[in-house]
Amino acid sequence: MFKISHHFLIFISACILGSFYNFYFLQEVLALSSYFDFVLIIFLLVMVLAFSLEFLCFIPKSTKIILSLVILIAGISSFPINLLHIGITDDLLASVIEANPREIKETLSLAFILHFGIAVILPCILLWRIPIKELSIWRDLKAKMILLFIYPLLIAGLWFGVGKELTFLFKNHRLFYYILNPISPIRSSVQLIKSLQIQNIPYTQVGLDATLTPRTKPRAVVLIIGESARAQNFFLNGYTRNTNPYTSKQRVISFKDFSSCGVITAISVPCMLTDYTQRNYERDLSKHHDSLLDIAQRAGISTYYIGNNGGGCVGDFCIRLPQNQVKFYNDGNLDGVMLEPLREILLKAKGDVFIILHQMGSHGQAYFLRYPKEFEIFLPTCKTNEIQKCSYEELLNTYDNTLVYTDYLIDASIKELQKVQNRFDVALWYISDHGESLGERGMYMHGGLPYLLAPDTQKKIPSILWLGSNNKDFLAFKAQENAPLNHDYVFH
Repeated sequence: MFKISHHFLIFISACILGSFYNFYFLQEVLALSSYFDFVLIIFLLVMVLAFSLEFLCFIPKSTKIILSLVILIAGISSFPINLLHIGITDDLLASVIEANPREIKETLSLAFILHFGIAVILPCILLWRIPIKELSIWRDLKAKMILLFIYPLLIAGLWFGVGKELTFLFKNHRLFYYILNPISPIRSSVQLIKSLQIQNIPYTQVGLDATLTPRTKPRAVVLIIGESARAQNFFLNGYTRNTNPYTSKQRVISFKDFSSCGVITAISVPCMLTDYTQRNYERDLSKHHDSLLDIAQRAGISTYYIGNNGGGCVGDFCIRLPQNQVKFYNDGNLDGVMLEPLREILLKAKGDVFIILHQMGSHGQAYFLRYPKEFEIFLPTCKTNEIQKCSYEELLNTYDNTLVYTDYLIDASIKELQKVQNRFDVALWYISDHGESLGERGMYMHGGLPYLLAPDTQKKIPSILWLGSNNKDFLAFKAQENAPLNHDYVFH
């Protein structure tokens, strides 16, 4: 009887999973891309699945068991995805788990039963009937090592051909994150498990012993949290263009080797404002843990959060502040809108005050919407959110213009603090949440890769400190200007 190797079985399974179980995904891709790109995307998906399955089926005797489980996941998921056009989210999975018997019974329609038979039972029967050729341990290991070397090379080659287009398909169409089978259901299952684990974590208070020491003057401190600014494009860090025309005239310290906690806002901002570190922070942990804002407010410092980053508070780190000390601006506002409430707070403040300004900053993709017309200094610019269609020069010019506007905001905030120096000891610290890719190595924006694999353009961030007339502290921090620092230091 003709037999096949389990490596070939894995490859055939990847081809079937990447095509027949992904009708809806491929239909959407075809509608948004050229035929050539569409074919490359299919090949890329098959290679990714083949590599993943080859890695999972490391022991030959486990191959059919693992493939059966993957077919089960993909087959069940393909019913809502391909037939109902419903994405597999962690919320959907949670609702399935919590469904009552009546809801489950209503779901088990004749159509679902027939689909289950065709997409799960039939493929599994065929899978277990296929005879597998047995190889010696060394021959099998040699073949596996070759494939685990070749597949990444093919993936890398395909990525350079179509990766840019695929990146923007996912960035512009969030649905794609939830209809890619079986990756989406597995990804959402992991997210659900993590969220369930975090929900059971008891709330932890930190710094209950924190008190204010007597001072001759109260303190006014402003923390500006930037967005998508990368260190290498700051003039203060050696960049050839003057992207810091305002703060370069102030006495500031620019930390030149500063790393972010994450490569997405939802990780970096809560991480920097808690005593978690880059090593142990996970999404949503800040909802169950005191932040810098909680401790400052409890200790008697009037603590304010002014946000222009999407109309909300990432990580819920400001929900425990008094409502009149929190102000959100919705999308569409430029960051300068935060200067007026900053001015009002400083004028009315009597004791110690701590104010956070959370920018929209250089958030992509529409960089050209992040600054007023008069800040369009570097030309020509990229005036579209389809930034992959702009030249690198246009994209870089537009991005650098966003940094000039950020520099203006920092300087304007410093000037507001200078107005109250007779009443307060003042300080300002600007720190970006993460960096940004502008097409280098085919990557755009941020968050497309895990932290360990992300490029330095997304992890190395600007950090600027202004200390008013405090010479002693200025000299102490100035000595650390080139030291390797990161978000872990912010909380302390």
